[in-house]
Amino acid sequence: MKFMAFFFAFLISISLSAADWLYLGGTEPSSAKTMHFWGFVQAGYQKDYGTIVEKNGINKTPFVMLPPNLDEQSSFELNRARLALCGKIDKENKFNYFLMTEFGQNGITQPAGHKVNNYITDFSITYRGIGYCNVRVGQFKYPGSEEGMRAVFASEYRNFSTVGLQLLLERFLPNNAKEVAPGIYQAAPTTSVGAF
Repeated sequence: MKFMAFFFAFLISISLSAADWLYLGGTEPSSAKTMHFWGFVQAGYQKDYGTIVEKNGINKTPFVMLPPNLDEQSSFELNRARLALCGKIDKENKFNYFLMTEFGQNGITQPAGHKVNNYITDFSITYRGIGYCNVRVGQFKYPGSEEGMRAVFASEYRNFSTVGLQLLLERFLPNNAKEVAPGIYQAAPTTSVGAF
């Protein structure tokens, strides 16, 4: 009986908080300004100690080279540099907007070594005039994996997980793949990754 009383007292004393991030995405509080800037920079140094195996002058071990160019084993890089502009369009706060661009060195701005310089990653407008329902249109983060939904600056790790990097960040390849060996076709991506 004492255990049950302690258990219920414990449950009553717990303060729980939650947020519906899908509902809140792309929205601004009523106290928000009509326009405000924010952003972040993620810089770092990486070194891979893997062994490079070359055959006939061709590197056969791309997994020991660092992205996005896969041509060096160590580098100082500006992995992410994002600048965003967001706010509300009207005084009643029924329309909100969000615009973010990427300036870093990654699969968004340099797909397979093709320099793009910067790229608009997010641009959306949200209508909040329907009770308990927000209508958001544009380009923005999709409801995918947890690491895709989490803001980059709040992540515990600098790089994405192997699953996120190899299965969820889709690469768009052209239809002109060439047969490099019997039954093996290869094509170089010419556009950014489908990044979160």
